[in-house]
Amino acid sequence: MQIKFVRTAILCLLSLASISLAEYTITSADGNGADTGLQNDNQRTTSYANSTHGSEGSSEIRYWENVRARCIMLRFDISDGIGGDVSGAILSLTETVGNRGRDLTVYGLNDGEGDNWDESTISYDTTPGLLPPYVYTSTDPNALITVDETVWTVVETFPFLDIYEDWDGSGSSYDQPTVISSSGSEDLDNFIAADTNGLLSFLIVLPADSAPDYYVAMKENTDGYAIPSLVFPNARFATNSSPENHETVLISHDTLSWTNTAPEGAGPITCDVYLGMNEPNFANPDYDLTKIAEGKTETSLTIPFALSEGKYYWVVDSYDAGTFLGNGAVWTFDVTAAPQVTTSPSDQIIKPGETAEFSVAVESVSAVTYTWYQSADNANDTPADDIVVRIGSEMLSIANVTVSDEGYYYCKAVNSSGEAMAAYSDVARLVVQRQVAHWTMNELVDGVLVDTSGEGNDATPSSEAIAFADGVNVLMTGQGSVFADSIYAQAGTYDPTSISGEFTISLWLRLDSIDGSTGIICKHNGWDANTTLWQFGTSSGRGLRIFRAGNSNVIYGQTLTLGQWYYVAVTFDGATANIYSFEVGSDDISFDLGSGAFSLGGMNDADFNIGCANIDSETGEPAELFNGMLDEIQVFNYAKSAIEIADLYNEAVAQDFCLLEYGSSEFDLDVNDNCRIDLVDFADLMQTWLECGLYPNCPQ
Repeated sequence: MQIKFVRTAILCLLSLASISLAEYTITSADGNGADTGLQNDNQRTTSYANSTHGSEGSSEIRYWENVRARCIMLRFDISDGIGGDVSGAILSLTETVGNRGRDLTVYGLNDGEGDNWDESTISYDTTPGLLPPYVYTSTDPNALITVDETVWTVVETFPFLDIYEDWDGSGSSYDQPTVISSSGSEDLDNFIAADTNGLLSFLIVLPADSAPDYYVAMKENTDGYAIPSLVFPNARFATNSSPENHETVLISHDTLSWTNTAPEGAGPITCDVYLGMNEPNFANPDYDLTKIAEGKTETSLTIPFALSEGKYYWVVDSYDAGTFLGNGAVWTFDVTAAPQVTTSPSDQIIKPGETAEFSVAVESVSAVTYTWYQSADNANDTPADDIVVRIGSEMLSIANVTVSDEGYYYCKAVNSSGEAMAAYSDVARLVVQRQVAHWTMNELVDGVLVDTSGEGNDATPSSEAIAFADGVNVLMTGQGSVFADSIYAQAGTYDPTSISGEFTISLWLRLDSIDGSTGIICKHNGWDANTTLWQFGTSSGRGLRIFRAGNSNVIYGQTLTLGQWYYVAVTFDGATANIYSFEVGSDDISFDLGSGAFSLGGMNDADFNIGCANIDSETGEPAELFNGMLDEIQVFNYAKSAIEIADLYNEAVAQDFCLLEYGSSEFDLDVNDNCRIDLVDFADLMQTWLECGLYPNCPQ
């Protein structure tokens, strides 16, 4: 027996000498891959859940007793199938910060719905198998991560490094980003082999320790670091199937294609192709499929028979100069005579009176009837709220749009296969850009601050004792509303981002005092991502800011002077928030601009607050209230441009001001601050043309 083993080993080594193994790498950015950070720490209260990090370039793994407990979760999409030998898989990460050498535990999520998590919204509390959903109290400050091992299986131990060293001999210690890899394990191989849904989720946790701290580069990093990956060193196979794995094609489809993964130093790659409607059995000849090609050097072929409706399986086996490289992945596609939507309609964001146009493209083996629907929600499978708006064409044109046309639209395509086999397009939005609220703040009418926009978003003050005084009447007529002594106002749960995903808020304000941070206009019921959509207010240092989920996604603007009137506006276009502000009566004719990436929280039906009432979780009393005056508040359901913000200002004040972006190169070149770059600026620069700032000596 021992002799036979040795002989087999020698044959394997000889084979490997002529065939270098290829490797196949799946990253967290491929397909339905994902990566995110989870935390469970002492910043949490009954109203502040842990934040998520689905859009950040790095995530933290940490255990700091009673303070920080953080981990990362990864997902790799292998639904395209992995052929050949899938054993020996290796997990690889880039460690960007590391202050200890420690072994971390890697868990694999057992098959189930939990695999398809959303990295932008998942949290410690919503991750399956993390126990308990921790709530911090002063008497129980422990930060822990407890893993339910009936949901998660230990699959690997991962060696993290101390990378805080003197790397360049300078005497200074700093972190040197380093790619680290697991050693592979039988448990990991078994976990991958047992997968049935093509999604592999991993949780990497630091066991209780003194204070190790690590950061790992995520797929969003912009520094060029290698992102989380799962490497299969022994996988040798054809990939990039067409039709794509699990794709649905028409009954007229007649072509298969793929890409060969050639090992280093490989000879000519040839392939055998098998196709059929039986589920493959690798123990039987030809896998119980039909061999439709043998020794094929090309990577595409015409199917030699007509397809029928149903599920097809196909396998491409690869050979290197006639040497078998291993079984190919099993791919599937579904064949149908039903129509297939290839292009869905696009969003239409237009002004009242303009024309909206939607179109759809459909592939079909028979004539198609098109039916267009308007829906009250963002779904094409809830017929109770859907209205038929047109039948007969792949185009839908709506002329002279009004607010009543706003909503969601989709198309249903039916051919000779019948209604039961109808195909539906994705849903597209029709947004009618308009003012959705306008409170003049001059007076109460029947106990409310009336919304003069016509949208009916009247605001009810917390007390009818709300006072009125002269507003920005150095510039305009009318009163302003005085907010102090627990006064705020609520305009129901109206959401200006509904359908559009955008908003603009324009107003005049005077901040009279501040105790900590303060709110101006907010849509929130609390501080965490689940009770907030967005909050616009000031920091404790009186700096304007928009933020969500407590203190995440903070964009800062101008610092306000107490007792001074300002015109301010904030816009959000679905990705970026801008803060504009202008000090009334100032000689500075430039807008202040705070700008940055931004996203909304998770509570679209949160209260819309003027003066902002965040209820204190301990006292139950309103907190973070605005103390000063507010005037002429306008809200729009889209993001206005800088020019449009200037127009809003000029509706009240006929004054020129500068739209050069603060901090831009053009702004810096305007040395005399007249919002014009001309010969005067050039002459000023010429005066310092030959000046040298080197110390101690300048070149002669």
